[in-house]
Amino acid sequence: MTRRVERVYVDANELFPFSVMDVILALAEDLVIEFVWSEELLDEWERVIVRGGHRSSASARSVSDAVRTFFASGRIEPVSSRDAIVETPGRDPDDRVHTAACIAGRATVLVTRNERDFPMDFLTARGVTVCTADEFLCAAWIL
Repeated sequence: MTRRVERVYVDANELFPFSVMDVILALAEDLVIEFVWSEELLDEWERVIVRGGHRSSASARSVSDAVRTFFASGRIEPVSSRDAIVETPGRDPDDRVHTAACIAGRATVLVTRNERDFPMDFLTARGVTVCTADEFLCAAWIL
C-alpha cells in the first residue's frame, strides 16, 4: 500500500512551541512529509519569536537559515505566489500571503491555529486540508 506524502505548509503560529516545530521538521527530514515554506513565513516566524523574547535575533535567524539550507527543496518561489495574493480571499492581509503560498507551493495541508482567518472553502476547493498541529500530528501518528 502506497501512501500519498502530504505537502505541508505550517503557519508561523504553529511553529512554536519548538517541540512542534522539531517534530514537523523531523517528519520532513525522514521524508514522511514534504515541508513547504515561504520567505514570508520564515520572516514572520523570526519577528514573532524575537518579539516574544523566546530567541535572540541571531538565534532566530540561525534557525531560519537552517530551514533554508536543509529544506531548500520545499521553498516556494516568491514570484509564484505574490501575484496571487491580490486575488486571494481572506480577512487578514498577512494570512492571505500564506494562503497564496499554500496554493503556489501545491500544499495539501495547511497547519494553523488560526482557522478563522483562512478561507476554508477556497483552500478546500484547491485540495488543501486545514488543521491544527495537534490534529495533523495525531493523524500522522496513526499512519
